[in-house]
Amino acid sequence: MQTEWTDCLADNPVEDSNLPESSKGIVNLESLAVLHLQGHGAMEFLQGYVTCDMQKLSSTQALFAAICDIKGRAIASLYILEMNEQVCLILHKSVLSLVTKHFQKYLMFSPCELSDLNHEVVVLGRMEGEISPPSNTSEPLSVKQISGAAIISFNDTQNRTMLICEPQYAIHLWSEKHNHLDERYWRLADLKAGRIMVTEDISQKYLPQTLNMSGENTAIDFNKGCYLGQEIIARVEHRGMVKRHLMIFQWQVDPDKKTNPQKPSVNHQSADKPIDSPKFGDELYIASLSPNANDAETTTLLGTVVQTSEIIPGRGWIAAVCKTTVSLEDAARIFVNNIPLIHASF
Repeated sequence: MQTEWTDCLADNPVEDSNLPESSKGIVNLESLAVLHLQGHGAMEFLQGYVTCDMQKLSSTQALFAAICDIKGRAIASLYILEMNEQVCLILHKSVLSLVTKHFQKYLMFSPCELSDLNHEVVVLGRMEGEISPPSNTSEPLSVKQISGAAIISFNDTQNRTMLICEPQYAIHLWSEKHNHLDERYWRLADLKAGRIMVTEDISQKYLPQTLNMSGENTAIDFNKGCYLGQEIIARVEHRGMVKRHLMIFQWQVDPDKKTNPQKPSVNHQSADKPIDSPKFGDELYIASLSPNANDAETTTLLGTVVQTSEIIPGRGWIAAVCKTTVSLEDAARIFVNNIPLIHASF
């Protein structure tokens, strides 16, 4: 059946044109993987290794969470879904082997079994229209179970759903008359909601609070019992010691000239020098006017880009892990690669 799904994708390819950011359509979320945990005590097992409270999982409510190492660093972010009375974990493919290896150490003492469902299910996203700021990110992710698929309705933008479906259902849906969008559209909706999926590049580097998994996205339950990494995560939270956090920025340049008319950057690049779109690992700087000199600027390293999405050439969004000790209030400008940035609140 997976061969038929592959053939369906070939017959109905992703749109080549750059459609508007708010386009409706279907997204093949091929960067996501699905793991299946089955056996007696699966819920109890996960309760000891994820940041959310597994008691809140039901056939009508999915959960967003993190899996952390003993130091409290996020190995992966994931959606947890009860499907056909079984527990499914939806995470980024790049951390699949890391999570599998991590769990295998503890499954030796459990009757549960972990298996890979990527040859049995397809993950799709449905974009329903205008991508708007989140309205109430504290509400649970509601789930609707239908024949051939489980549908998670996202509470952050109110306009998209994730479908974990059997290949035959995916073929039926993809073959209908839809815009076939690539994953940049889904990633943009994630960024606008202040949420990212942990990839291998940032796995085990940041606390879940740093990646905005507390507060708006409620992936951490501070009232549940112990889990791996919980002691450090709770201590940092209650002592107010989170020194970095995720921030979302928008940027725009002339797509034809690909130059920036702003002042030279901290690297003293000329204003008309061609610039590159922001990418993973690029550094953000904040420039403030010095009170001791006319129009003089002082620059400070603000953070590092961890995820990007550029749909329309010359315009995009980035997520960056930034220092909490640096204030944006007195900023003359914020920039990356000599590109001015606009801070987006969510």
